[in-house]
Amino acid sequence: MFDMEYARWLEEHHRLMCDPRAAVQEHLPENELRMFVDHCLRHYEHLMNLKSLIIKSDIFHLISGIWVTPAKRCFMWIAGFRPSDLLKVMLRHVEPLTEGCTDSGSVRGLQQSAQETEEALSHAMEALHRSLADAVVSDALSCPLNMPNYMVQMAIAMDKLTT
Repeated sequence: MFDMEYARWLEEHHRLMCDPRAAVQEHLPENELRMFVDHCLRHYEHLMNLKSLIIKSDIFHLISGIWVTPAKRCFMWIAGFRPSDLLKVMLRHVEPLTEGCTDSGSVRGLQQSAQETEEALSHAMEALHRSLADAVVSDALSCPLNMPNYMVQMAIAMDKLTT
């Protein structure tokens, strides 16, 4: 349900962002611009209400970031979000309940697996970063007269980022 509502919110968000931009270009009076800003603020309030509902029913879905675009997940990763941190929190609360059970060992195994996967992803992100940096600072990009080569290099960089 949240994913569908978020998709609708994004569609509406795109439309809403076009209106104020057009209004600014038309040099509308400040009071009319204020109506657009207020409408955008109400739209974001709606998103916060959606997130509030999902927090109460499935916090892991919200925190996992599955519902956001790959680019946003990339930025979450760059910002330091790690799924194993969620497992640490969960283990802290589950451990007293599972003393003597094999379940806590399963959670620890999952945590170790998540950390290993995160390390592999971090190495891949570092390689991607180096590759993108090389593409951006290449000679093809430093010369504005070489526009076709520039476009090819940027397309390659975008493909790498998408992958």
